[in-house]
Amino acid sequence: MSGSFACRAGRVRPRIGFVGLGVGLLALAPLAVAFALVTGVYPLATLVVHALVFGGMALTRGLGSTPGKGFVEGALAVGDDAITLDGELVARRGELSQGFVMPTDSGVLVRLERRAGLPIVLRVPSEDDGRAMLRALGFDAAHVAAEMRIATGLAAMPVARQLAVMLPPILAATAGMVAGAATRTPAGMAVFMTLFALLMTYALGLAFLPMRVRVGTDGLVIRWLGRPRFLPFAEVTTVEIYEAAVGGKVQRGVRVTLRSGERVRLPTGQTDLGASEAARLAERIEEARKAGAEGASRSVVELGRASRSASEWVRDLRRLGAGAHDLRSAAVPVDAFLRVLEDGERSAVERASAAVAVLSADRADARERVRVAANVSVSPKLRVALDRIVDAAEDEAALAEALEGLEAEEPRPRRSP
Repeated sequence: MSGSFACRAGRVRPRIGFVGLGVGLLALAPLAVAFALVTGVYPLATLVVHALVFGGMALTRGLGSTPGKGFVEGALAVGDDAITLDGELVARRGELSQGFVMPTDSGVLVRLERRAGLPIVLRVPSEDDGRAMLRALGFDAAHVAAEMRIATGLAAMPVARQLAVMLPPILAATAGMVAGAATRTPAGMAVFMTLFALLMTYALGLAFLPMRVRVGTDGLVIRWLGRPRFLPFAEVTTVEIYEAAVGGKVQRGVRVTLRSGERVRLPTGQTDLGASEAARLAERIEEARKAGAEGASRSVVELGRASRSASEWVRDLRRLGAGAHDLRSAAVPVDAFLRVLEDGERSAVERASAAVAVLSADRADARERVRVAANVSVSPKLRVALDRIVDAAEDEAALAEALEGLEAEEPRPRRSP
């Protein structure tokens, strides 16, 4: 998608002092390890933890925190190939991967992430301007799914559970390190360093490994420690920003409440950066929910298999899409199938069935609309099925296999009464 956009805007400047401090502290980490190995004072290696923790915090604050930052104001223009501010290049379109609107105390910000390199943060006059800018770039929720890295999943747990996860391995490793150091032998020191390295890997991994949240028009996929969880919007009742005291600190994030009553926390951090990240995530989720629900049609012809064989199911869908009908039923407009295809609250089977019908219609943008529906979906099964349906649009057997597989694997979600 390509479009143009223009408004007055300001580009955020990084806080150089915090950036320099962060880089300096991170550079101390390998020096601390080397010094410990050379001198034989192995406990000095523990300084690497402080260097990594405080260096990472300073660097994050310098690059991401908005309060106290300056802005370079000018005339912003989004063209076919590039974004400029007062005629000076900000970024090429091809450099960018995704974008977000962020309502903050410093104004409405638009965060544009690069495929490589630091993100670009721009302040625009209003949320409507921010959304219009994302539409011009093709980064709005209606055209592409977006992914965010937020705080560690450990922060989503109650304190008691955090302690249960962290303390046993830490105590066991510490006991082994003390025993190894007490021997004052090379073998004992080797045990000390090995256990220390394993302990740091475990503790820092849990404390800093971010959760990933992918937001599409049909729901969210949350990943932490390699485990994905899909939350369909059909099961979501509310999305709200929260502040909670956890271990004496105020944790910010987004809380998603499901119809079952479960509350899923998506922590974003403890500082002002956590607040702006929570606003960014909540805004994207609400935008995606709205995009998925707009124009939803509940009265379109039944798209499920019912009692038909798989081949009959596919043939009927293709006839409907092509405009054929019998004396007992009126032709279904292609737009009705498109609304089902793009409705994030419809079941995966209904959306895939609508895709089969759409691809049989005499419509130039049919393939592109199905491709976009696949791109904005975060349900792995639906995304794979839609891609297969596009690739096998003329192969009835392959279409039947794709629909049957989806029908068997993904039950229809419950709806609100």
